[in-house]
Amino acid sequence: SSKTLPTPTGCDSGKPAPSTAGVIRHCWGLIMKRPKRDMNQRAFEKGYQMGLSGRSSELCPHNLGQQQFNWMQGWREGRADQWDGLNSATGCHKLSGF
Repeated sequence: SSKTLPTPTGCDSGKPAPSTAGVIRHCWGLIMKRPKRDMNQRAFEKGYQMGLSGRSSELCPHNLGQQQFNWMQGWREGRADQWDGLNSATGCHKLSGF
């Protein structure tokens, strides 16, 4: 008469978990999953960093679409901040507020 543990929440296999430790790891994995990074926000941030460091807009890694638009917007804002006297350290603080 071996005991079987209930299937962890979110598991569609229908099979019981092999051990209590397995259930804990599974549930912890569901709780701790990182949300996917917003690629448009990331493009903006990378463009901002390039603009702030004085790099050329020709270095934009995106050819078309929303990511290119966001990268260029970030680059323009970074260049404007560079002209206003901001540097990489102060720019990082500004980006963390977005």
